[in-house]
Amino acid sequence: MPFFPARAPKGHSLAEFIHEEVCSSDAVVVGHITGKQSYLTENKDWVFTDYDFVVDEAFKSPDAQLHPGSQITVTRTGGELIIYGHPVKATESSYPPFQLGDTYALFLKFLPSSGSYQAVKEGSSYKVDSGKISKLTRGTLIPELNRPFDWQTFQNEVRISATSTCDSTKGGSK
Repeated sequence: MPFFPARAPKGHSLAEFIHEEVCSSDAVVVGHITGKQSYLTENKDWVFTDYDFVVDEAFKSPDAQLHPGSQITVTRTGGELIIYGHPVKATESSYPPFQLGDTYALFLKFLPSSGSYQAVKEGSSYKVDSGKISKLTRGTLIPELNRPFDWQTFQNEVRISATSTCDSTKGGSK
């Protein structure tokens, strides 16, 4: 899985930051983790995990495929396996593992080769809990998102950005 470090664009407002995230994404969803399965990479030198993710709300979706209740696979680097009877754990601090039952807001890229999704970059995954949203990355984002932030405000900004026009030269799609 490629590594795209989180960046802290200078002078960006929350609205501008979220708009860039939405425009860089194929899908923007909030939902919860219902299952997971870890695997070795094809060359057997790293572990990745496929998470079962049930969509609670789709802000942006390729060809409107995603809707509440849709189940997608979200692939994330790292995981835990038993190999020849021995536990193996691989972690990437920029992509901490998701927890079963927890709710997340995700900015995702579609992976046509597997039919799954992955985070656009390090700063594209957030945990939603008790009316707050928290970044999962250790990287620095804009000041508002470097600490727990109001979920309703974040959600409203995502909705606005998901219905606005994106500059097609920056990737992603409307």
